[in-house]
Amino acid sequence: MVMFSKNSYFILHPNKRAGKLRKLLRAPTVEFCKSLMSLTDDLGFSTISSIVGPHVNINTKVMIRIEDLYIKKVDNTEFCVLDGAHTLREKIRESVECRLLSLNRYEGQKKFVNDHNLDEGSVLPDSDNLLIYFHGGGFIGLSAKICDIYLREWANSLKFPIFSIDYKLSPEAIFPYAVHECFYTYCVILERGKSVGWNGKKVIFFGDSAGGNLVFAVTQMAIKHNIRIPDGLICAYPSCDTSLSLSPSRCLVHIDPFLSTGFLSVARRAYFGISDEVYNNSENTMRKNKRSTVSECPNQPSPDFIKLLHLIDIEDEVIGYYPTHIKDDDQRVPDSPFNQFEMLEDDPCENPLASPTLTDPEVLKRFPPVRMIISDTDPFLDEGLMMCKKLASSNVNVKVDIVSDLPHGFLQFILASIEVKNISDMIVARMKELLFLS
Repeated sequence: MVMFSKNSYFILHPNKRAGKLRKLLRAPTVEFCKSLMSLTDDLGFSTISSIVGPHVNINTKVMIRIEDLYIKKVDNTEFCVLDGAHTLREKIRESVECRLLSLNRYEGQKKFVNDHNLDEGSVLPDSDNLLIYFHGGGFIGLSAKICDIYLREWANSLKFPIFSIDYKLSPEAIFPYAVHECFYTYCVILERGKSVGWNGKKVIFFGDSAGGNLVFAVTQMAIKHNIRIPDGLICAYPSCDTSLSLSPSRCLVHIDPFLSTGFLSVARRAYFGISDEVYNNSENTMRKNKRSTVSECPNQPSPDFIKLLHLIDIEDEVIGYYPTHIKDDDQRVPDSPFNQFEMLEDDPCENPLASPTLTDPEVLKRFPPVRMIISDTDPFLDEGLMMCKKLASSNVNVKVDIVSDLPHGFLQFILASIEVKNISDMIVARMKELLFLS
């Protein structure tokens, strides 16, 4: 359907569809991945869900202008936010797009209330609680608007405002731009929370998939710069390790319907700004070394070369051996996405803002309570559990709920699955738990 929406050629030549689809699934492009994730919106499902889904009184776009912003640290000293979010300095006077969802109308939200006949009695005092949401999509797709299919459910259940950040996507905005954008927006909310109907008492973060990664990254930045940290974090199937590490659950990319090997490869290259030239050079070097015989190896191999061979051996065991005489790229099993940064001198995956499992224990000790929800068949299961283990080792209040037999990104099916709806209700219960609400 993605191909049909972009190219009528495959409607007229159906015999070409299978070959093209096979190529796209094995070696997808950024454009293909973006189109696939926006398919529900392109086909009008978002419009349908807005009709049949729960209603909220406020569901509006909010633009936050990037400018010099000074806020108070925990110790009451002044902090220039753009000193921390330095990649935004070139974007001064541009805006961060966000969305505000609220079942009730609050005093500070009056500029969002378009109904001039609204009874003043229906406008409530600003809420004690606020949820800040970071959407998923592998840093290359989705949006706050597409994800409001479950945010509206939560706004009805929680009965306090939800503020969703539409951070800029890759490859146009590469790491750490999205992290800095989300951190800047959080600081704006701390400084001007009344405008979204929040009195500043309690705030929690929620993120799914890539959004979960941003939840941990923004919290790290708040701790580093001694800014007020959120009162709780909750994540669904978060990406916690963008490094080269392999684990049993990573093998599930070969059966997960949404988080495929090709998608992971494309998303990570886009997020870290790995050009096709650098990627192709590293891939060619991998293949050349793979074909080398023992006699061609150096007498004293370098540590990097040993590591390279070790990764290749693991790849053969995990993905499977393929004959070297096959020349047709269509029949070749694709290389593992976990080796593509090996040839880079400065591996961006080793930055704790990109791989939260690498966060310094001294920083982890200052994390607020954490709740995590993940499926036992999710490729991110092991890294999620590792993150929980490290948090627990740092004496952080952490709990994880493991659900059964659901794919990555299952929250998108909240209107189609009773099981997902029940999990959504459990997530709401975890949010209330973090906020000490009954």
